[in-house]
Amino acid sequence: MDDVQKTRNEYGAVNKKEGGNLMTKDFTDDIYERGFDERNFIPETSEMFCNLMVVVPNAKLLEFKATYHTLVDAYYKANDSVDEAKIPDHAVHKFKAMKETGGEPWIALVKQVTGSDNAADFREADEKNSINILKTAEEKAFNKKKAARFPGALVPESCFVMQNLDEKDKENTVCRLVAYRS
Repeated sequence: MDDVQKTRNEYGAVNKKEGGNLMTKDFTDDIYERGFDERNFIPETSEMFCNLMVVVPNAKLLEFKATYHTLVDAYYKANDSVDEAKIPDHAVHKFKAMKETGGEPWIALVKQVTGSDNAADFREADEKNSINILKTAEEKAFNKKKAARFPGALVPESCFVMQNLDEKDKENTVCRLVAYRS
């Protein structure tokens, strides 16, 4: 049975490499076989930049070339709004977990809210204040993560369109972008 599965996996890998379109196939070998000029690529030894290969539908190619340098910022903006909305729920969840498990983090929170090391001094009325403290800590960590990001991770004017990489796929094109390493 293992031989049959191995053969199926090998067949699937070959079929994926040879068939399909650029959205689904491995086109790495095609880049080398087509003899694209190495000067169009950042060497793997670069400590500052790296190549990023992107498959783009031909119908969107002009729009992509005009806006690709904003993709990372747009990605962060979209995800940040979702992550930021989760902060209050995460603070509540963290509070409940801390209260249930006890231990040093719970005692530290109790002390911060009540001024006492004794968990028995914690009252139901202290819960809202505790959750606000945890929410503030979550917001601070979130903002620190945002501030640490490398702005504009894609190098402007670095889009190189790799024409006719796959002659069978008339609907998609591969573009090489240059990204800053973080």
